[in-house]
Amino acid sequence: MRWVEIIKVRTVGEPEFLLVTEVLRDFSAIHKGNQPVEVKLYHHATVESDLCIHLYWESETTSPRKSPMGLRIVESIGALGVANHSVWIEEVCGKDEISA
Repeated sequence: MRWVEIIKVRTVGEPEFLLVTEVLRDFSAIHKGNQPVEVKLYHHATVESDLCIHLYWESETTSPRKSPMGLRIVESIGALGVANHSVWIEEVCGKDEISA
């Protein structure tokens, strides 16, 4: 099963990409045994103060939930502004179903 943890942060003032990148790097080193498949950092196209972190996971679990890594990231960057943390499960659709 593929799933993603999405951590959105609306920062107060200028977004601190360098700080967030360092936090992500630090937590990747700490959580060596339980790593996401991929980690991506995004910024909003028009709202400069919005950041979004995606932690992509693959596992056999049938009920994915917020990971310890995700919870710690939210705790660490929560001081930058308001954070929203959610879990999304990938739905597998055929190409024809999407383009219909």
